Amino acid sequence: MRKNMNKDEKKKVDEAIKAIEKRGYSDADVDKVLDNEPKIKKKFNAEALKKFAGHVPLMFSMIKDYKAKKYRAVPVKSIVAIVATLLYVFLPADVIPDIVPALGFTDDAVVVAWCLKMVASDLEKYKEWKDKQADIKDVTPTEDADSEVVHV
Repeated sequence: MRKNMNKDEKKKVDEAIKAIEKRGYSDADVDKVLDNEPKIKKKFNAEALKKFAGHVPLMFSMIKDYKAKKYRAVPVKSIVAIVATLLYVFLPADVIPDIVPALGFTDDAVVVAWCLKMVASDLEKYKEWKDKQADIKDVTPTEDADSEVVHV
């Protein structure tokens, strides 16, 4: 991705990443991301972002569970990185405007790749936790172990 950018574009993306690393997040940022979930997901249909689209539902799920205080076993910096990255993809004020043919989503792709690299282990742990939650919900109460089940 970065090799398709000129020196100034690379510098701007590096600055954007540093700004994301420094930035905190607010409840308003989280709400903005969650309120615009369909629009953000739609951005991942762009050619440069398609390869990351499979991670987006898990990122949104983690943010929702974190906000609802269902899942807190994640460093705040990972939540900040995810929220800031999704906002970066969503907001039109990019390093390279999205309307620029071929390169418009390149900066977004670089930022998303950086984010996923940074939070990969946290997303994996969250996915394992989420899968266990689904397994628990799938378990249905059974007959008392001492009772005999008669099949007709």
